[in-house]
Amino acid sequence: MTPEEALAGGLKLLFALAVLRWPLPGAFLSILADGLDVVVMNYVDLGGGGIRDYHAFDKATDLFGYVTFLLVALRWHGRDRSIAVGLAALRLSGIALFEATGWRGALIACPNLFESWFLFPCATPGHCEARGVPASSPVSRPRSWHKKSWCTACRY
Repeated sequence: MTPEEALAGGLKLLFALAVLRWPLPGAFLSILADGLDVVVMNYVDLGGGGIRDYHAFDKATDLFGYVTFLLVALRWHGRDRSIAVGLAALRLSGIALFEATGWRGALIACPNLFESWFLFPCATPGHCEARGVPASSPVSRPRSWHKKSWCTACRY
C-alpha cells in the first residue's frame, strides 16, 4: 500500500466511522471523503507512487461507507429500513458483478441510490426514536435551541 492509498483510505474509513455516531453529518463527510480520493490521486505526492489501480481501490474503500450506512439503516424500522436494505443490496450486487466480470454496465444498471436515500430519512424531522435512539436517551432530549427533536439535532 502506498502512502497516498493509506491517506485516501484512512480518510474514507475515518469519515465512514463517523456515520455510526452522527448519521447525517457523518454521511455528508463520508460522501465528501469519497470524492477526495480523486484529489489525493491527482494532486498529492507523498513519494509512494500514488493510487495504483484507482477503480479497484475506489470500489474496495467505498465498502467502508456502505457498511456503516447499512449498519445505521438496520436500526431503522419499517419502510425506511426496507428501502435502504434493498438499495444497498442493489448497489453491492452491481459492484460484485463489476468486479467479477469487468462489465462497467453493471455499475450503471445498479446505481448508487443507497447513499442518497440514506440522507433522506436522516434529515427527516421527528425520526430519532424510529432511528434507534430511545426516548429516555440523553441524546434524544430536546435542547433549548430547538423545539422539535430532529434526527440531525438529537444525534449530537
